[in-house]
Amino acid sequence: MNKLSKKQAQKLAEGKPVHPHDCGACVFLGTIPPDGKFTLAYADLYYCGKGDLVKATVVARTGVDGDYASGIVSAFGDRIPALKEALRRAVKKGLIKDYTLKGTGLWVDEIPAANAEIQEWLAS
Repeated sequence: MNKLSKKQAQKLAEGKPVHPHDCGACVFLGTIPPDGKFTLAYADLYYCGKGDLVKATVVARTGVDGDYASGIVSAFGDRIPALKEALRRAVKKGLIKDYTLKGTGLWVDEIPAANAEIQEWLAS
């Protein structure tokens, strides 16, 4: 669903989430439009965690009734672009203080590339 109702469009214009999300611990990071590939609907982005990558997650909510993707591992590489954007925004906002990737579930050979992505986000 790439069309928004009038109510959702108003929320988007106000910088508010367009989809219901009931986790009080999540930090709203903004909404992105459909990309026509993975994200076929507007996605509300969230960070939920304790300031590190092992105990944290990012969420891209695209609707109700469980319409979402989540996970730190899926944010790296070309897995799920909406989650990558959520993690990039969380890094830029300073929500993550510990960038240790060991224990996140990434394969050992993926860690250098993931570290490079994080450093690029921090530098920009």
